Amino acid sequence: MSATKEIIFEVREDEVDGGYNASALGVGIHTEGDTLEELRTNVKEAVDCYFDETMEAPKVILKSVAAHHKLTVEELVRRLGL
Repeated sequence: MSATKEIIFEVREDEVDGGYNASALGVGIHTEGDTLEELRTNVKEAVDCYFDETMEAPKVILKSVAAHHKLTVEELVRRLGL
């Protein structure tokens, strides 16, 4: 399997239950968090769990915001501290 250089996550605010959901585009990784900080931690943990020691994990993890979300991508990246 070739190394994945980056993973892009779509981040959505859960308007029903609150918090945030993140899904990797093209990869079966999904996670959630009550806050953006918790989501950031959970995304890193989910990526670590998905890629075992025989696979090279991506060096770059990007989060993009869903089109209907009120935050811009730049604002989300700033809030997540990336």
